[in-house]
Amino acid sequence: MEWKQAPLQVEVTSAGLDLAFLSGITDQVPRVEGQLDAKATVNGTLGLPGFVGSAEWKRGRVAVMGYGEYREIELKLQGSDAAFTLERLFAKAGGGQAELTGVAQKRPEGWRVRLSGDAKDFPIVTDDQLKASLSVDGVQADGLFTADLIDVQRLYVPRAVIELPEVRGRTCRISRSPRASCWCAMACR
Repeated sequence: MEWKQAPLQVEVTSAGLDLAFLSGITDQVPRVEGQLDAKATVNGTLGLPGFVGSAEWKRGRVAVMGYGEYREIELKLQGSDAAFTLERLFAKAGGGQAELTGVAQKRPEGWRVRLSGDAKDFPIVTDDQLKASLSVDGVQADGLFTADLIDVQRLYVPRAVIELPEVRGRTCRISRSPRASCWCAMACR
């Protein structure tokens, strides 16, 4: 059996569960903090799980090797067999913050997902290096989530600002794409 088809059935009930015990469970996640309140069942398959109930992660913090640390995390989910709602996913990192909300509806082909969010000066970090800071307002995305793919079918970004860290000797030029109504092509030397 392929791992994505493996059955999944987990019941979670907690009130103020301290998530610090997850710190270091893998080398990639050396730090986890926060409290979990949940009364939920996660079921289906590993590749396409379902979520019934509610879960809330408060005062969260997580460090991911190579990608930085995220703090003041708030996550609130509500779910049923047919749909679930991401009421709020909020996190701060560096000097910025990001927030995401969304809904997902179960369909025969997978989960139909609609997300919206904003970010202000949110750091983009890879290999423990700041690559850029991102600010976006009113981002919306629609797509399909299956065991094999995440298909973003519509992405609306009315405003985005990407700030690159200062690096000596690098010149950047931003030009307008002929097929887009925004400035979106960038070349750096």
